[in-house]
Formats: sequence, structure tokens, C-alpha cells
Amino acid sequence: MSVKMNTAYFIAKEELPLTKFPGLLQLQQKNGIQITNTYSNDIKYAEMVATVSTMIKEGLAENLRKEARYISIMTDGATDASSTENETAYVRCLGTDGRPVNRLV
Repeated sequence: MSVKMNTAYFIAKEELPLTKFPGLLQLQQKNGIQITNTYSNDIKYAEMVATVSTMIKEGLAENLRKEARYISIMTDGATDASSTENETAYVRCLGTDGRPVNRLV
């Protein structure tokens, strides 16, 4: 299952189409990694990405609640060649060592 979760994370991070998920799993099987066919379709991929995303967001929110007295928010936007708007948001706070840290929201 960890292979599938890591593959789902990679596809989401690289902004690849979710339809690449089954093909990448087949490639990993061809390279000798033992993977069952359970949860190997693009519908389950979307569920995995949603779960990982929720876990990352909840972890960040919990850390900010516990550790950050003050935060600042930075946003930036860009349009790529296909006219797709990409927005990025960061939170800046002080880390445990007292140095500023940027966290992707």
C-alpha cells in the first residue's frame, strides 16, 4: 500500500493527470515491485490524494496552533502556457529554533 500512496503523492506533486496512476503502478510491477491490483485504479487514486492532502493540512494546522504565536501569509499567482491559473500560499512563522520558516499551505 505504501508504494501506491507514494505513487499517488508523486503524481499529485508533479501535477500529472490522474489517469497516469495505473500505468505507473504497472511500470513498478515490471521493475520487480510486488503490487496487488487492489486500489490500483484512478478512482482510488483520487481518494488516496484526498486523504494525504487532508493529513498534511491537518498536521500543518496543528503545528501552527501549537507553535506559532504570529504568522504572516504570502500568496503568489501565475498563469502557465495553457492559461491555467496557479495560486500558491505560504505561511511564515517562527520555527522551534526561533528562525523564520515558510510552510506551503
